[in-house]
Amino acid sequence: MRRLLAATTRCLLVPLGLAGLLALRADAQAACSFRLGFAALAAQIPDIVGTCLEDERFNPANGNAEQRTTAWHGKGGLLVWRRADNWTAFTDGATTWINGPHGLQRRPNGERFDWEAAPTAPTTGPTPGQAASPGGPEPMCGIDNFAWTVKGALARGAQPPDDAWPCLRRNGFTTVIRQNVEDGDRGEAAGVAAAGMAYVGRYQIPDQTAYPPAQIEAMLADVAARLRRGEVVLVHDAGGRGRMGFWEAAFLLWRGWSAREAIDRYVAFGWKIDCDKGGNGQMQAINELAAARGQPPYYPPRDSYGTPWGRCPRPAYMAGWSYAGMRWPTDGP
Repeated sequence: MRRLLAATTRCLLVPLGLAGLLALRADAQAACSFRLGFAALAAQIPDIVGTCLEDERFNPANGNAEQRTTAWHGKGGLLVWRRADNWTAFTDGATTWINGPHGLQRRPNGERFDWEAAPTAPTTGPTPGQAASPGGPEPMCGIDNFAWTVKGALARGAQPPDDAWPCLRRNGFTTVIRQNVEDGDRGEAAGVAAAGMAYVGRYQIPDQTAYPPAQIEAMLADVAARLRRGEVVLVHDAGGRGRMGFWEAAFLLWRGWSAREAIDRYVAFGWKIDCDKGGNGQMQAINELAAARGQPPYYPPRDSYGTPWGRCPRPAYMAGWSYAGMRWPTDGP
């Protein structure tokens, strides 16, 4: 029933044996709680899971949802919802409890059940028909909130500094797409062209708003075509959060992500979900795009600042918009 995994792939099944798992802050986050699948698992083994040290959070490096706990030994444990196979698990650092197809089962961290998803090796570039696993923020030419959406092919970020264009070209970028409409382009088009890259400025929208259906449809088709041609694309807005998160969520929904996965990543990069920011159309539009892809809606309980979702109404500027009939690119990058 069980097969022992090689040590080199052990951490790819579940991020349960990561260094630093047991290095927890002494002060637990106030007013944290277990929700949904984490609450269901914790209710079955409350003495083993212990109490929460934080609220559930999204890990942009692997697409999982995670939540740290005290665990039975007081040295720290981790609840994990795994994107790879959609199961919820808990580890105390040595043993894993998984709420799987046969109910709650227990195994050593170094083994796996036959029904668990096989480990997937990290990708170094886009695979035909799907996006590579998006990564977390990393340094790139002084750009805040820079991260890969498709490793080596499609990136996201905040407004690059004026001297970033030659650096981006040296790092293989061929195309820059600007989302922020404010302040004109501040000479960006000329700087991008001088560095030998293509500049695209036709997808600019006001801050704290969503794309209308026709514009996000055109942007998806454009970016997909550029990736198929082998271009390396940076999409940026001012801060690398709101408009950027909305665009990336649309792309990831196209590539098969759920609304929960896409929105958790959107929140993880620091955007707020109150009604004058992310709740001013972006959250609603992401869920409407998800519905168009046959996905159930998802609204996070709170953002990274602790702001709860306030059931914001659909804003007036979206009147008459419908994402239901939107045309999606027919094949992968």
